[in-house]
Amino acid sequence: MNDAPVITSDGGGATAALNVAENTTAVTTVLQHRCGDRDTVTYSIAGGDDAALFSIVGASGELTSRRHPISKRLWIPISTTATK
Repeated sequence: MNDAPVITSDGGGATAALNVAENTTAVTTVLQHRCGDRDTVTYSIAGGDDAALFSIVGASGELTSRRHPISKRLWIPISTTATK
């Protein structure tokens, strides 16, 4: 059975609030549990007011800030989707 992937990082689910360290562009790596062995999972940012401030590597889930560097500690709500 090939069910949709489930995001498991940063509390799981489609959103997370993260405390990002100062002077860095790295935010997090989104992790998932793939339910079907033959599925290819692709990560993307699903929208939101601040979506343009971030980029995500579709194959790995590595999420970074497009601003270089983040100059203060922020709580950033992030939405992502993993699709087959």
